[in-house]
Amino acid sequence: MTLKIRKAEKKDIAKILELKRASMGPVWEDSEIEYDEESLKKFIQSRFSKDRMMVVVQEDSDELLGFLHSNTFEGAVSSDKVREILTIVIHLDHYGEGIGGKLMEKERKDAKEKGVDIMKLETLSNNERALNFYREQDFSEKKKVMTKELNDEK
Repeated sequence: MTLKIRKAEKKDIAKILELKRASMGPVWEDSEIEYDEESLKKFIQSRFSKDRMMVVVQEDSDELLGFLHSNTFEGAVSSDKVREILTIVIHLDHYGEGIGGKLMEKERKDAKEKGVDIMKLETLSNNERALNFYREQDFSEKKKVMTKELNDEK
């Protein structure tokens, strides 16, 4: 199977949404985070031209096997240039084939070429598969993110 990593195009949005939907499995169900299809669609469409989005496709069929969505910004406390991985999703049928690693390698190279100092990301604390993958990619835990639901307050 020959893979090609390229910049996402508008024609990919439907496939990206389909892939994201398929990835919203047990880890998300256990997270108590509300998943809203329409909000996700609006978010991806609104961010499409503002952020960096790459897809990995099988070259002979143009089947979308995964995508990575990121943005770059100046640090709030320091002058560091930060690349934040917002989402990385691999088709469930292609887990363990090295596709995520290839996307991360391409992202790292691009970030270095653009003078990025730090790469960062967030993942659910119960997503052991993702945590292990990020550790294999030499990411380390630097802080805890805490949340408070306000919708239930009176």
